[in-house]
Amino acid sequence: RNSKIQTDTVTIAIQVNGKVRGEVEPTVHTSEKDILAMAKQHPNVAKYLEGKRPKKEMYIERKLVSFVV
Repeated sequence: RNSKIQTDTVTIAIQVNGKVRGEVEPTVHTSEKDILAMAKQHPNVAKYLEGKRPKKEMYIERKLVSFVV
């Protein structure tokens, strides 16, 4: 019998202005607010957001976080 290994984390890509700049691996129970905060703190994403306020923040559940600056 094949048993699928269930993981409690998901890999979510982070985009800034349409380009993938990193990824985070929160648990499946992490809130959207916390995932957005994690994404903003990612070192490669933070440098693109530095000193700028994103015009748009989008979260597609378990798939993608996108910032437009």
